[in-house]
Amino acid sequence: MQAMKHIRDEKRYKSDMRFEDYISFVEDGTLKVIKDWSDSPDEALLSKEVMEIIERAVNELPMHYRIVFHLRDVEGLSNVEVVKILGLSLSGAKSRVHRARLFLRNKLSDYFYEYGK
Repeated sequence: MQAMKHIRDEKRYKSDMRFEDYISFVEDGTLKVIKDWSDSPDEALLSKEVMEIIERAVNELPMHYRIVFHLRDVEGLSNVEVVKILGLSLSGAKSRVHRARLFLRNKLSDYFYEYGK
């Protein structure tokens, strides 16, 4: 999902890591130190909060958009598979997915704008 990708990308470029924290190599080229890349408690809490906010926004979608969004973006089905399951036209399925994504972008943009500050 685009929202989670955005969060990961933001975290990747906003780092408190100092130069000394980078992994160093010994003379034979093997790693000297391996950093623990697990989430800190505050990141884990934020991830949970983000997932709850996204889930609430998805649940606010009108049902006909939510079903198509779930099949396409959560289950990862193709547009053709969605068409076969729901009996929609291809353009109808694409339109519903697009509208669902716009709805979610609108609902989530304020939160992620504040998060990025």
